[in-house]
Amino acid sequence: MATSDGGIGSALESPHQSKKRMSPHDQTEDVEANPDFNSDTRAKTPAGPGAQPSGAPSASAVPTENNWQRKRSSLLLHAMHPDGARETATFVEGLPRSTALRVILALFAYALLVSDVPRAGSSVTSLPFVQIEPNVFTVYGPTALPSQTLFQNGTVATDGVSASSSKVSTALYKFTPSSYGLRTVRDLLEGSPMLDSSWPTCLLSAHSVGASYSSDCGDSLPAVTVFNMLDTLVEAVAANAPSTTSYKNVAQTEEGIAIMARGELSSLPQRVCFSARAKARWTGTSSAGSGSTAASSSTSFLSRNLLDHKYWLSVWVTTFTDLDTKNPGVDLCVDDLDRPLFCEKPWAAALPVDDTESEALWEIVSSRAAALQATLAHGQKLDVTLVEAESDPLTRLGGAVLIAHKIYNVVALYRIRQCTDARVCKTIAVFDERVEGKVLYTDALEWSSLASTLRFIGQLYVVVRVVCLLVACFAVVDKNVGQKIGTDTSRMKHALRVFFAIPSQVVVYGSWLPVVCYASAHIIDALILYELEDDGGESATESFSALTRWLAVHMRCIWLMALLARFRALLQTSAGAWTPSHGVSALGAVAFVAHGGIAVDDRDARILEANEVEPVPTFMLLRSETLDGWKMNLEGVYSDMLAVALAAIIYVFVILTLFPVPRELFGNQVVFP
Repeated sequence: MATSDGGIGSALESPHQSKKRMSPHDQTEDVEANPDFNSDTRAKTPAGPGAQPSGAPSASAVPTENNWQRKRSSLLLHAMHPDGARETATFVEGLPRSTALRVILALFAYALLVSDVPRAGSSVTSLPFVQIEPNVFTVYGPTALPSQTLFQNGTVATDGVSASSSKVSTALYKFTPSSYGLRTVRDLLEGSPMLDSSWPTCLLSAHSVGASYSSDCGDSLPAVTVFNMLDTLVEAVAANAPSTTSYKNVAQTEEGIAIMARGELSSLPQRVCFSARAKARWTGTSSAGSGSTAASSSTSFLSRNLLDHKYWLSVWVTTFTDLDTKNPGVDLCVDDLDRPLFCEKPWAAALPVDDTESEALWEIVSSRAAALQATLAHGQKLDVTLVEAESDPLTRLGGAVLIAHKIYNVVALYRIRQCTDARVCKTIAVFDERVEGKVLYTDALEWSSLASTLRFIGQLYVVVRVVCLLVACFAVVDKNVGQKIGTDTSRMKHALRVFFAIPSQVVVYGSWLPVVCYASAHIIDALILYELEDDGGESATESFSALTRWLAVHMRCIWLMALLARFRALLQTSAGAWTPSHGVSALGAVAFVAHGGIAVDDRDARILEANEVEPVPTFMLLRSETLDGWKMNLEGVYSDMLAVALAAIIYVFVILTLFPVPRELFGNQVVFP
């Protein structure tokens, strides 16, 4: 981006500004200072004071301010045109001295202009993610979140360390991605007799009676409340098993002939107890597990709230209640028809990261179960409930590159229960342990060479353009006033006076080539650049270089605004009655379109719709790997267009506020500054 002290593409000052700077008397003196210009105009001036040239518009037809503006513009064009009258030293000497603000803004604009590629790079040449398969990357995860240990007496421990208070963060059960599955199960099992009123209504949505998700829960929940929430949820899921279709609970024979004989597997308890499809809102929530407010901007705020970002989710719940202390651990994936979905997920397998291989997720769960079994006292037992939630790939439109992402999470609830006999047990502790992750689908690397070429062409052109302009300013000074200048310092001052007298917006945006190159490159890879920079937004302030790059990437939307201004100027100058003395319309004052943060907590992760479905693994697996065209969010260039629209609205509002239109002028021509 480059800022300037005038509007994009504007080479002329507004009539309002001209009126302030030059009175009609001053205009007359300037015209008389040029003898050639005066001789031409006198030759065309009517003899009588009341006479009027043939075909000239009447004084009422052309506003007086516009007449003075056109006279001043004609004078400048006449003095600067190579075919005009001879150039004189008075032209350079007569240039107004630039104000300090104008000089600072111009230097700032040129510095940003010639350093775009060095600051933000030419394009994306590599992705800092682990590749799962071609064009598929794991952004993060499976990442373990801090574990919560909740006891019956209301105490709580985080990662095995007892907390000083008996409170648990509300975000873990209302805003984090790993709460989607828990809340979907709770909403759909609303009528279960195993559930009580332990779930606060501020956490509930969709099917739940009396749900009030929009109400405030506070920053934390009592540990006793959370303990009862999770304990009753596990009981409701286990009770739902008979109503969930499985080869283990349907008739296995027909006329005495076995339909499916799976030997020992058929004798195991039913694992899959619940499956559902849900649609949830995704607004203002960090993709990380804390559930904290995501780094927000004016454009992303509008995009999320106007276009309503959503996830489509698959929810899958399995229970393991037959753990044997004599055989520690649990075999999660032994039955291919009755097991967790992550047993077939590449992200759950052991992925090599930094030349080290991590442990598979099913092995982590089994090891954790074995460790807890080793701590059981007499009469205690352990059960495990796994709540999985995985979104369908969500396409993000707003650029030439293809980019989609999905999130996944697994909540493992380990319960230690004290049993008096085989049928009467009471939960004394619940371990809430979670993993989250994100997968990215993109072909951004295949567009890298084209985007880089466009940016290098644009960058080289603007550098040469600025250098040639500076050289031309010295040449003009040497030609016109070189004999009157005695020192190099004075020569430089005169050259810089000419340099800063040229509107910087004309230098920055005055040529089609850099505008088209930069805008085209931005349209190509804006999506992937925003994805990379926004994912690292929380760490952008950790170093100056990271912050500089983040700002540089988000400020490139100015080239789209410049492209629109160029087309507007092209249409205006193509009109038959247009002449250079008319100039082109543009924004008065300084044009800024910035990506600024806003301190608004707009988090919303409510469940919009949910339906319990048949537990068909193939269906769920296909959903999680299929890119549907209608499951998309508009971001990238669309967010940039929202930024331009927002800037236009603010500009018009400020203009109407500072320069209100008199009521008597309604219906007449009004020129805004």
